Amino acid sequence: MKKFLFKFESVLKDKILKEEIIQKEFFIILAEVNARRDALDEALLELETQKEIMNEKLQSGSNIATISLCSDFINACVNKIKLLERNWLEADKKLSEIRGRLLEAVKNRKAIETLKNKDYKEHLFKAMKEEQKFIDEISTQRAHYKEGIQQIL
Repeated sequence: MKKFLFKFESVLKDKILKEEIIQKEFFIILAEVNARRDALDEALLELETQKEIMNEKLQSGSNIATISLCSDFINACVNKIKLLERNWLEADKKLSEIRGRLLEAVKNRKAIETLKNKDYKEHLFKAMKEEQKFIDEISTQRAHYKEGIQQIL
């Protein structure tokens, strides 16, 4: 029986390599998206904390300069949140793009693997057919041999 050789083995290896590269890129961007989301969450928490502090200062009757500083800081927090939100959305958009490329790479790899499995099954079928043919030949030769011996006797 001949050894199984897949014609497109190099293509399959290339598809697997491309998929692995895209996976690595995906996980790098995923980590970036998570980090940006964490930074955004922290900024939102800081904004809420500063709003509470400002409300306490308003109720306690603090001077206008202190309240003005708190207000300016809250405005700076809001601007920072807007920037962080834009950055997070950009990274999330990039992640979606890479996810699409990864799905396409997986689909291509699986198509080649399906071809390989199909070729392997055909190879096994042909091998079994050859083996059965060989067994039939041996049986036929044995039968002829027995007939020859019986005719001699």
